[in-house]
Amino acid sequence: TSPEAKGGPVNWRIVRYQGKDIVLDAEKEILLSRERFPELDRYHGQDLVVTDGHTLLGADDKAGIAAIMTMVDAVTSHPDMPHAKICLAFTPDEEVGRGTENFDIQTFGADYAYTVDGGELGELNSETFCAAIATVTMKGVSVHPGSAKNKMINALRLITHFIDSMPPEEVPEKTEGYEGFYHPIRIEGGVEEASLLMLIRDHDRRHFELRKRALKAKEADYQSYGEGVCTISIKDQYFNMREYLDPVPAVMEIARAAYRAVGVTPRERPVRGGTDGSRLSERGLPCPNLFTGGLNFHGIYECLPVESLEKA
Repeated sequence: TSPEAKGGPVNWRIVRYQGKDIVLDAEKEILLSRERFPELDRYHGQDLVVTDGHTLLGADDKAGIAAIMTMVDAVTSHPDMPHAKICLAFTPDEEVGRGTENFDIQTFGADYAYTVDGGELGELNSETFCAAIATVTMKGVSVHPGSAKNKMINALRLITHFIDSMPPEEVPEKTEGYEGFYHPIRIEGGVEEASLLMLIRDHDRRHFELRKRALKAKEADYQSYGEGVCTISIKDQYFNMREYLDPVPAVMEIARAAYRAVGVTPRERPVRGGTDGSRLSERGLPCPNLFTGGLNFHGIYECLPVESLEKA
């Protein structure tokens, strides 16, 4: 699950959503707010699984596991139910892009697959970001502050300057749909050396490559401080799975038919993230992504409409 908030212990409960803010922790005034999360209104009158406002719920992706194992129970409880060969796998570390590093596709034995790791009711995903992670390292010069004039180079200041130099509108909180972004996620270090981790995301492969080149080129902006003051390394994480799914349209059509069979209208939209299906599709196992029903992943406001999970 995500490292962006505490993973547990999880104190969950089920509440009937009646169109008002949901109090997660009354003492600390932590609210699941309609103003901040207006999508809640789509679930008026439904039961929601929520947190106590201090941890993740874990629906990303325990909800996927629950949906898969409920399917397994249904199939094994009804041996006369017709079905093709069914192959199951559960992978760790998807959130940090390592879930499929040792995945043996040949042993798995399927011709195509589906990750159950999506969002709201009806979502069906055949597109993800192209993704990379950059490490920006600044080397400084540490001198006693009392005698630092014209001598000190503060690596932390260089890192903050680097962040401020990025396009201000190309950040997660100001983009949507197919818009890409840069996303600083961690700073470490001190005056003498500091480092920054930054995510690079774009759905379009060409734009993605341009983003990486533009970031790498920023090393030159810091040469006035000395050779090697700024170094930037970039590692690809995954690519948009659409280029691998388009040649096998039947895989998506099977999913669409399954949605309609249970009264769910497929809502096809790009994932503003990635799934294990991104890497699996690239490696030759076509693998779109199905919804679990969850909302507000990667934070304390994560919640799960029960009816949506049942449909999954």
